[in-house]
Amino acid sequence: TACDGIAVGRGAMGHPFLFRQIKEYFEKGTYRDMTYDRVLELVRRHYDLEIRERGERGALLIMRTQLPC
Repeated sequence: TACDGIAVGRGAMGHPFLFRQIKEYFEKGTYRDMTYDRVLELVRRHYDLEIRERGERGALLIMRTQLPC
């Protein structure tokens, strides 16, 4: 399309993988959808890192705000 850029805006809210998908699309012409297993793996990694940083209780409080119920 010869466009010079794109505006993401609110599209990224609730979709943190959007930036990776955009980058992959520009580099390869296609992108992979995030699978449930990959999302779960990243959530578990995030939780483990939060536990190391804040302790178990602090990590739980943070993760409650990050994940839908």
